[in-house]
Amino acid sequence: MEKEENETGMKNEKTVFKRWAQNLGLLLGSIIAFFFLFEIGVRFFDPQNVLELKGLYRRDPVLSMRLVANYRGRDRNFEYSTLVRTNSLGLRDREYPKNYKADFRILVLGDSFTFGIGVNLEDTYVKLLEKRLKEIYPDKRCEVINCGVPSVGTDYEYMFLKEMGNRFRPDVVLVGFFTGNDVSDTLIGYDRYEIKDGLLIWKEEALWRFFDTPWIKKQQKQVSDSRAEIRRAKALREAKKGRLERFVDNVLKDFNWILKRLKRFLRSNSHAYLFLWHRYNWTGEKLFTAGLSPVDAKVKFVNVLHLFSYETYLLKEYPSEVEQGWVLTESYLKKIDKMTKSWGGKSMIVVIPQPIQVYPELLWRMNKRFEIDPNQFDLEKPEKILKNFGLQNGIPVCDLLPAFREEDRKEKLYYRYNTHWNKAGHSLAARLIYEKLKAEGMVP
Repeated sequence: MEKEENETGMKNEKTVFKRWAQNLGLLLGSIIAFFFLFEIGVRFFDPQNVLELKGLYRRDPVLSMRLVANYRGRDRNFEYSTLVRTNSLGLRDREYPKNYKADFRILVLGDSFTFGIGVNLEDTYVKLLEKRLKEIYPDKRCEVINCGVPSVGTDYEYMFLKEMGNRFRPDVVLVGFFTGNDVSDTLIGYDRYEIKDGLLIWKEEALWRFFDTPWIKKQQKQVSDSRAEIRRAKALREAKKGRLERFVDNVLKDFNWILKRLKRFLRSNSHAYLFLWHRYNWTGEKLFTAGLSPVDAKVKFVNVLHLFSYETYLLKEYPSEVEQGWVLTESYLKKIDKMTKSWGGKSMIVVIPQPIQVYPELLWRMNKRFEIDPNQFDLEKPEKILKNFGLQNGIPVCDLLPAFREEDRKEKLYYRYNTHWNKAGHSLAARLIYEKLKAEGMVP
């Protein structure tokens, strides 16, 4: 009797275990099926940009890299979806016959803002400016040529003008200058990339060139000191843990190792993952993570504030490396102006502000989060430098910042997640540039 009861109990336990296993398998199968169908749905209805503009770049013996001629691709994320095409010269523009002559021609140099990341070609400030000129001067053949290349500085733009300028011999050369990274791009040099699958990859020696500077070493020492404080606090917490807590921590470490590699794989292959990832980031704070301890916050800020940080170029007191970058930048701006004048043209600098300059609340949020002195920043520092440079060298400067601050009260000009202009931003820039050109007597 007792034996039969034991056997019955064992059968019941096996039945319960089997049922649990079946339910668990059904749950896992349902989850896998859901994400499989979700992946198919996202790929069909809202495909994500798994590899951004793959194949856009090629090697060049003179410029180190340039855009591929006759490229066709789509730049897509949850904020925008744009068609990207280049002509036979590798410009994001229409074809320009070699011997075609225009009554008035503007050539626009710049980085991703000029290229038009986030908008279609016809919505870039370059082509909107061209459209405005054609409407105002219908009896003249007006052209505005887009020579923007993402991820370049004024050194590359000078080399590009040196190679292509004589072909077009423009009446006006506009230099779209983004205050966030044009100085750092020039400081590191236009030869800092290598090309892999048509994408830009940093050269290792260029990274060393960037990190091996006194200011960066000073920043790293601050990070090291702050991290030492974190390690001491962590050691005290570890000493109070029991065996079970330590075992759980080790399991979590192994899980995090697997999770990191899974994320890396999904970011390169899964449209559904990118769909969710973009929206997760969009709902969070754009610049900094909430809930950091004071020590963690200081470490994070020191890591953020380096030569590639947009905020670095808003400091009242620049480190020597940034000063050097400005000297190089100004030398190339002079060369661009001199070359333009050599064929009877004029140049003008268009100062493109970064979002934190237009949205002061971003600086307030940064100051609050990291407990830093807001007085160490001057949100108009790059504009002041460039306007002073323009006065000294007789080069007009179009400062977009005041009008952007005013207009942004009515309509957003930048994408929320992406740092580039939306259609409204490009439209406002085109109008302001035309007004400046007219005020300087640089239009027909």
